[in-house]
Amino acid sequence: MMRLSIALLGLGSTTACIGGTNPLEGVWVFFVDADYDTTSDSDCSENYNDADCPASISDEDSPWTFESTEEQDTDTFVAQIVGIGGGQAIMFVNDLILTGEKNDSGNWLFIYEDFQNVDNNSSHEAGYSFKQSEESSDVLSFSLEQKRGSFTGSMELTSQATMSWSESDVWNSAEVGMSSSQIPANSYLSSEGMFGNNPVAADCSEGLCGLSISGSSQMVIGVTAERTDVKNEGDLDALEDDGDFGWNLGSGD
Repeated sequence: MMRLSIALLGLGSTTACIGGTNPLEGVWVFFVDADYDTTSDSDCSENYNDADCPASISDEDSPWTFESTEEQDTDTFVAQIVGIGGGQAIMFVNDLILTGEKNDSGNWLFIYEDFQNVDNNSSHEAGYSFKQSEESSDVLSFSLEQKRGSFTGSMELTSQATMSWSESDVWNSAEVGMSSSQIPANSYLSSEGMFGNNPVAADCSEGLCGLSISGSSQMVIGVTAERTDVKNEGDLDALEDDGDFGWNLGSGD
């Protein structure tokens, strides 16, 4: 279980009163189920002549059997929800701002999305080119059914990342000044012998050497929440570091 301190930042209000009569608005204490589901997946693609992506090892292939047992308590965190009109709301939690609205089933859906796409390209007039790209995204969402001063539902955290490289297969190392490949193929691919992108030999198909590595994970956790009686900013300040559940996401700690 992730156990990181949770900070309640960005919750200042232009008035001294929090919430009011709106049953949605206010400071909520969330209770996180001790048991949750996690799934993950990874993929690899390449076009090297003498190397391959590692073969996956299934449980049936391994001579090992592993068993573990874990017991843990219910974790908690604190969040503030404010309405912004038009049937929408904002949730502040763990340095993040989640936008929310009611879906067709009448439940509240709060979502935070963060992504980053980076491309680095270099080329030489003598006929060498190299490209490196990285794409990553994180989505945190809460699907909540509200019944007066309580929420029931789930929290879902989905992360995806892809790293890709492409490089000229053959080039003149003396003119380019590059004597070896910039693709970290040896960190990801397997081979029975020596391999790589040698500038004087055709090591890949299609005239370019390419490698792409991707992975994704999804965590779904049941949650419940109770609306507190916190009304004043001074009382809210005392709750800033309360809770024992957190996650590494975006600007959060």
